[in-house]
Amino acid sequence: MLDGWRDWNLNPRVRAAFELLAKRAAGPSDLRKEDFDRARAAGLTDSAIYDLLSIGFMFDLINRLANVFGYTTVDEQGQRKTAAILHRIGYKVPGFLLR
Repeated sequence: MLDGWRDWNLNPRVRAAFELLAKRAAGPSDLRKEDFDRARAAGLTDSAIYDLLSIGFMFDLINRLANVFGYTTVDEQGQRKTAAILHRIGYKVPGFLLR
């Protein structure tokens, strides 16, 4: 759904958040001070940047765990299995991941 976000008319803060996430996803080691300076200039606070990167990390972690345990959403069986687990945990991050 988000493949064309660069072509959308987005709020500058949202665009800055997407830019930061895209660069982080492409190569975290490529992030530079200037990337964070641009995000701040667009209106993102340090707290918002921290939250953004934390959420990105959690998505990465969950995707990697899903891969390890064989969860998928590319077929109906995988979608049902994933939905059942999400329902069981109440759509929350499991507590053991937050310790």
